[in-house]
Amino acid sequence: MHSVEALVRWRHPTRGLLLPDQFLPAAEDAGLMRPLAARVIDMALTQLRSWRDEGVMLTVAVNVSTTNLLDLGLVASIARLLRTHDLPPESLIPEITESTLTTDPQRARNTVAALRRLGTRLSLDDYGTGWSSLARLQVLSVDELKLDQVFVARLALDPRSIAIVRSTVALAHSLGADLVAEGCRRRRHPARVAQVRLQNHTGQRAQSSPSPRGNSEVAHGALLHAEMIR
Repeated sequence: MHSVEALVRWRHPTRGLLLPDQFLPAAEDAGLMRPLAARVIDMALTQLRSWRDEGVMLTVAVNVSTTNLLDLGLVASIARLLRTHDLPPESLIPEITESTLTTDPQRARNTVAALRRLGTRLSLDDYGTGWSSLARLQVLSVDELKLDQVFVARLALDPRSIAIVRSTVALAHSLGADLVAEGCRRRRHPARVAQVRLQNHTGQRAQSSPSPRGNSEVAHGALLHAEMIR
């Protein structure tokens, strides 16, 4: 295992554990995406710093929404948090989807370029499900492609999926990028994983609930789930 992905959840006092699609739209409407993103990144880097202090040299990936990618203060906020936790930029992997690049493409590309100048790695999430994946790769330099689990789930059933995954592995290597297969379980289809030469894939989740610092209402009740990338 060499990396984890921080997945945010909200433990609501009356509705229980909420998934992102159950509360992020409300956060968007309330204009809370900037403090929420900052808090999630802060929690992720706090945990990463703790692991590194114990000799566990992991990196952490964090999803970046369209609103956050268009936020002119995002890169400065990330740089400040990396300094606060004394972590190198390459220890953080912002994850973006193709849809985040369509609202304001030039502004989004400027933010991506600034993140690369800062030194963070960059991951293109849900690869293969967008409208123009290959066109994006012509203008967007990324360090990692995350192949959507819809392809991985059918590895044991569909020869077409095997061909798609195998060709995507070759494409990623040709671009000098890593390929991460989402939702992959070796116990479910070990032969297929070996057949398509998947070296990096998401696996089991571990839950963490770091003690919040300060009294931010945005962070109250928040949880981070870490999905392991092996």
